[in-house]
Amino acid sequence: MNNRAIIAIPSSIAVAVAYINQNACHGIRADHVAKEMGYASERDFNRNYKAVTGRTPGEAILRRQLQEARRLLSNTEFSLAFIAGSCGFPSLRIFSRVFRAAEAWSPSAFRRKTKSCAFSPN
Repeated sequence: MNNRAIIAIPSSIAVAVAYINQNACHGIRADHVAKEMGYASERDFNRNYKAVTGRTPGEAILRRQLQEARRLLSNTEFSLAFIAGSCGFPSLRIFSRVFRAAEAWSPSAFRRKTKSCAFSPN
């Protein structure tokens, strides 16, 4: 591999990271990101992405979706179904299952917990 190829990988992955951060909640998948980034092989993209970031594109997408879900649960009164859809989950059931696995709290329990921890004047 020549030096030019080595330099190109991190910049293409940086673009992929930005793309994932902007579009994770729009139902994208790793194969879609690989195509958008011009990779002929999803496997090559996944390997390069993980080598640079330490996680797979799928893990990065899910991490960003959950980050947005936590923000919406903590700062809004939107329904759980609305939050699930806004974060790119195909259903409330799947959102709840994935959220609980990641946070050890259901979305509604997480919301209650974050609301009760908010500063309230005496």
